[in-house]
Amino acid sequence: MLKYKAYKYYLAFLVLLLIALVIFHFTELTFVFNILDTYYVVLYSHITIFVSLIILVLGLVYWILHLSKFELIRSLSRIHTTMTIIGLFIFLIVLCFSEFISPIGTSSRFPLFDDTQNFEIILFWLFVVVMLAQLVFIINIIASLVKYFKKKINAN
Repeated sequence: MLKYKAYKYYLAFLVLLLIALVIFHFTELTFVFNILDTYYVVLYSHITIFVSLIILVLGLVYWILHLSKFELIRSLSRIHTTMTIIGLFIFLIVLCFSEFISPIGTSSRFPLFDDTQNFEIILFWLFVVVMLAQLVFIINIIASLVKYFKKKINAN
């Protein structure tokens, strides 16, 4: 039976993000969104860098916990890893799809197919799913610490 090592999944996904970073760096595509009266313009390469840093930090945390022989609850680790990687992967795919729908963020190449509001709702819910996954990670660490210290107290 293969052992589950979450940090390996993060490192594999990080390689894919670095490939996406190279692609987005040369295309200089922008993502435009607004909050109230302010419009924000963000390069896709910057979004990819941010997502890559998140993945790198999470992978490093899992790797450090693995090296220190600290056991996390496996089912919660799988839930966290799956929700984070799939959520971020879908987020990047939706960003690529948005370029097809609306290349400058305001007007569409297809006037009858301008769903920028639906697009922003999808991105918001993907963000919520990824943040809930991080909450699962924090709960996993706390529950594992409680279990570890409870075992240590019972051993004495």
